[in-house]
Amino acid sequence: MQLLIDIGNTRTKYCFVKSGELCEIGYCDNTNISEHWFKTHWQSVNQIILACVANEHLANLIVHWAEANRIPMKRPCTEAEAFGVTNGYKKPTQLGVDRWLAMLGSQKLMPKQACLIVDAGTATTVDYLDRQGMHLGGWILAGVDTLFSSIQLNTENVLGQSADIDSLALGLSTNDNLAQAAWAATLGLITQAINLLEKQLLPIDKVIITGGNGKQLIKLLDISAEYDSKLVFHGLSCFLDNQ
Repeated sequence: MQLLIDIGNTRTKYCFVKSGELCEIGYCDNTNISEHWFKTHWQSVNQIILACVANEHLANLIVHWAEANRIPMKRPCTEAEAFGVTNGYKKPTQLGVDRWLAMLGSQKLMPKQACLIVDAGTATTVDYLDRQGMHLGGWILAGVDTLFSSIQLNTENVLGQSADIDSLALGLSTNDNLAQAAWAATLGLITQAINLLEKQLLPIDKVIITGGNGKQLIKLLDISAEYDSKLVFHGLSCFLDNQ
């Protein structure tokens, strides 16, 4: 059994691969992970593919545990080109590994299709991949919760908490104003990206959304889009020995 791991800012997501098929995603708060937790939850693993966008200390803990148990491990990094995808950055390594893996996952699932890839988590990113697998660029915006909390941190007498919404509307309380604006900004990021690509006569065969806020965005968007919670893991799976 193989194991794919994606270490985030506050929690770690992981996914077992059995007979070439991705299993359900597991989650754990980073503060709860320890060697004892590994032994309890990650038994019978014969290969690990690890991505880390934050918390290098936790990544090193997993590396040392894998080495102590003689489990082969790979740590993919962003490259100029891999698995049919060409990185659009002039300095390829500056592209975040999660964005890179999401593009690899998109290419694996939907080869030769032009995709707008949205990863909606702590940050919301959009990236465009053309039909030849060329990354033509993207945008980064603070995530919905980050937008909300940044106002609270930098403004006095603004209290409340971020929340999902049923539809866009003008808010009638400070909390509603903040929540609606955070979602409106995120939706605007996606729709403006689509408008820009259309003006440049670039085709969009698929809009694919992943990340913790992805399901809610699908509900609010007026365009056709697909949600795939495992998109980054599909990218990680490219590095498995049997692929």
